[in-house]
Amino acid sequence: MENQVTQLLKAMVKPDYTACSYAFMQDGKIVCADAIGVIDKINNQPITTDCTFNVCSISKIYCTVCIMQLVDEGFIQLEDKVADILPKFTMKDERYKDITVRMCLDHSSGLPGTQWKHFSVSTTSKFDYYSEVLNYWLN
Repeated sequence: MENQVTQLLKAMVKPDYTACSYAFMQDGKIVCADAIGVIDKINNQPITTDCTFNVCSISKIYCTVCIMQLVDEGFIQLEDKVADILPKFTMKDERYKDITVRMCLDHSSGLPGTQWKHFSVSTTSKFDYYSEVLNYWLN
């Protein structure tokens, strides 16, 4: 199966694209995985299945599903205040206290974007990531 998927991707992905990787799991185990292309065009360094990618907005769907599961199970409500759920979350502008879960999901919270120094990380163990995020929001 791995060879078939790889051949299909090679046929579908435009040659000027940098790279593509995939993995399929069944019962919690990877049954096939491969990577095509280069991670570094200048040095023609091939991509591997160990390379990490910035998933950007794709993660929003997963977060939203998780939040809605919490809503369905009665743990939180869409109109709950984020500051009540996350007591360490503060901002200089007192209106942060009015930000609701719903506002975060529909992008009407007014929270700043994610274009800062640790926007794309594959690990948070090298620094106190969450403290830095909270400090970023505070300032």
